[in-house]
Amino acid sequence: MMRWFLISLFFIAVVGCESAGSGTPVNIPTVHISCTSDKCKSATGTFDLYVNIAPYGCAVDQIGLSVADATGSVICNTSGCTGSVSSWEDNNSSITQIESRTYDICGWIDLNTSIFKDSLDAFSEETQLVTESAITLTDWGAANYSRHKLR
Repeated sequence: MMRWFLISLFFIAVVGCESAGSGTPVNIPTVHISCTSDKCKSATGTFDLYVNIAPYGCAVDQIGLSVADATGSVICNTSGCTGSVSSWEDNNSSITQIESRTYDICGWIDLNTSIFKDSLDAFSEETQLVTESAITLTDWGAANYSRHKLR
């Protein structure tokens, strides 16, 4: 009986760890942006995009712990905003790999081109398993977590 218990415990541990990621280095995937919120549909033009991959959330006191940061731009029209980022930095140094695991993917579209985040901008916070597969951020209803740009 004890043997089956240990085998079951081992199986649960292996499956649980695998679903959270392997922890092995993987190439950081491209992050695509698909914002169809009312804010994005009412914007027209090209806007700055900031994306962070963070281990513990997107709040201002957590974002400094990000493992990868990217900047880019999105193009917005009446259908929404689209774009992508694929070049990543950590502490202003270019990086290409991070550990495969579950992270919070934090996105910010600076829709009013101010130096501060505010309620007119679009924010995304999605928890995703990061592997080498591309990620698409589609939930742009996150709260305004910080007052300064992510750089």
